[in-house]
Amino acid sequence: MKKLLALLTSALLLILPACGGDDPHAAVLGRYDCVAVAQGRVAIAGMGEYIELSQDGAGRLSLSGVPMEGSWSLAGSDFALTVQNEQGETAYDLAGQLQGEVLTVEIEGYTCTFVKAG
Repeated sequence: MKKLLALLTSALLLILPACGGDDPHAAVLGRYDCVAVAQGRVAIAGMGEYIELSQDGAGRLSLSGVPMEGSWSLAGSDFALTVQNEQGETAYDLAGQLQGEVLTVEIEGYTCTFVKAG
């Protein structure tokens, strides 16, 4: 009986990590839609821009209807996204803050605020 219990316990220890939860950034994955673009005291509503965060650090930035693929990272609330253009060159190397479901980044001198969709 003790051997059976030890075997079942070992099996559970091997199975439980595969049930998910090992991605520390799972809660932040998804699409963030731009709701505001500001420069100084002037702000306008977003015009379809978005950032999408996928597993394994893959990311996408869409500006003016042009999606660009890249990679992202998050250390605490410090967010970074690097995307490439069609030629594979770095198009944008962005830094910002992710607080809850609000992502704020600087793009070409503009402060852009994105909110998690859904």
